[in-house]
Amino acid sequence: MKNKPFTNIDVHLKSPILATKAILNVINTKLCQNSAKILNVKAMQNYECAKIVVKKNGEYYIQWYNIHPSTKLLSRVRKSFNLNRIKDLAERKLQAAQLQSAINLALANEWNYFDTHALQSKMTLLQALKKSMEILLMNVGPETVRTYPSIMNVFITWLNSQNLVAISPDQFTAYHFTEYLQTRSDKSISNVNNHILVIRKLFKIMQTVLSIIDANPLENIKFRKFEETDRYEAITPDELKAISDRLRSDGEHKFLLFTQFILFAFIRPGHLKFLRRSQIDFDNNTIQVYGDRTKSKRNIKKQLLQPLKQALIENEVHLLHPDTYVFGKDFVPALKIYGTLAQRAREKWKILVDDLGIDKRMYSLKHTGAQMYLENNEVIDLPWLQRQMEHSSISETETYVSKRKIKMLDDKSLNLPNY
Repeated sequence: MKNKPFTNIDVHLKSPILATKAILNVINTKLCQNSAKILNVKAMQNYECAKIVVKKNGEYYIQWYNIHPSTKLLSRVRKSFNLNRIKDLAERKLQAAQLQSAINLALANEWNYFDTHALQSKMTLLQALKKSMEILLMNVGPETVRTYPSIMNVFITWLNSQNLVAISPDQFTAYHFTEYLQTRSDKSISNVNNHILVIRKLFKIMQTVLSIIDANPLENIKFRKFEETDRYEAITPDELKAISDRLRSDGEHKFLLFTQFILFAFIRPGHLKFLRRSQIDFDNNTIQVYGDRTKSKRNIKKQLLQPLKQALIENEVHLLHPDTYVFGKDFVPALKIYGTLAQRAREKWKILVDDLGIDKRMYSLKHTGAQMYLENNEVIDLPWLQRQMEHSSISETETYVSKRKIKMLDDKSLNLPNY
């Protein structure tokens, strides 16, 4: 039983509450009672009791001493357990006191921090990746639970092909990862950046939570940059049809409606979580967007275009109670705000377009809607476009228009004089 009950303590270092529970849950009542008698002893043969350390800058740490297996001497351990992320000082003090007590109970039960890390240091890279993924998925949504492991599995497949799965985590280098990224050179920029993001997070957990590597080898790996043309590139008609056909065939009518709002109303994905039924006026064909939800910080009444109006009626949005949010969890109407709606939408969009082989971001729908207006109207109504795009000034709209690919006239039909 020695050491084993406490080998998962450092897995929970991200949360002081989880760390406390992880320790307390493995100590039965009898052990607690027996060890309580020695908790006031300042120095033991194999450890020194934990204490709360408050630095001059106000940061909190828990400090204790354990025998280090290499030197056989008492060595200091000082951990913040992310206590300093707790803004409320009274709550921070409470969590620190609970951690102090819990660690002292663990020490009295012969737990040794360094023994725990000695076990962790024997992890292979494959084991460390899987353990880190378990921790990473503790507080994420259902879409992330699906996408993050899939990225890790692609990475593991490559590691296996390079005979790297059995190396220790500290043997993996930035050069290795650069080689991995080269195998994804044919993928979209978003796809590559997602792989950098997820795998970097896994190594960050190995460094800060599991403490099995001293530095994150991916720390200086930079995200791929979108070219300016990529950022403003509209989705083609064929791509739009492929996307809408797939969503309809999959029965994803609510998510389709979500994307139609971006396309036809130019509303940013992050703002759609605030949209209530009462903001949509079917009689006057308008959508009211409030100032605290717009880029210009002003109340804006947008035009409800007919394609979107028809989609809303087909989804029976006009029958909803005025206080109902049009998009909640799973993009269905709800009575409360679904805070991570935009994140879930981006994840869902990425899965969709990656499967279709389309390298366009969901935000491109907004630019596509503007592009359709510009290409299909000989006379550009800048004030209308400014209002629809939620721009704070007409000059911003003019700059935006200048970046668009405007439809060219057929010069063969023009009666131009020779000069």
